[in-house]
Amino acid sequence: MVISFLKKYQEEILDQKISLENQIHELEVKCLETDTFIEMLQKEIDNKFESFSPLQVYSPNKDKIVDLKFEKRLLGEDIKQLKESLAKCTTRFDEVSDVINEEERKLIKENGKNPFTKDEDCSNVFKYEIDEADLKRLEFISNLLDHDVTRAKIELKGFIKKIKPDDSSEDDNIDENVSRET
Repeated sequence: MVISFLKKYQEEILDQKISLENQIHELEVKCLETDTFIEMLQKEIDNKFESFSPLQVYSPNKDKIVDLKFEKRLLGEDIKQLKESLAKCTTRFDEVSDVINEEERKLIKENGKNPFTKDEDCSNVFKYEIDEADLKRLEFISNLLDHDVTRAKIELKGFIKKIKPDDSSEDDNIDENVSRET
């Protein structure tokens, strides 16, 4: 019950995090648009005419540039505040994730099995804990996928045999796929 509440809370935090990221992106786009508009207005100001004119030339573009620079500064402050909120939100999300993981581990230790999955759902799931060597091997296989698909399939076949030695039906399918591609 506590875990389901925490998961719902985690989803709400994730929604808030996504919303903050979108708001930051929109404000950054507005800043870029403002910079572009300022540059455009500065190009329109005729500085050469002003330097030779005895009269003071009123340029509405200068006033607009000042206003846009002020607006950009406000946007920068808003972005800074949103980034601080995003950092807090990310920290909260990580803390809730840690609590959920800890509570799930406690329940699994107490019950001896995972209460979050039904036995019927676990027909294709096997119990195997990945150690550091297995993780390195999986990373190696994923890197191989970009360069040599056939070799990656062979390595994956060996890895599957290591963790599921009693299942040979999947090995045949992998052999067929490897032989078709070569």
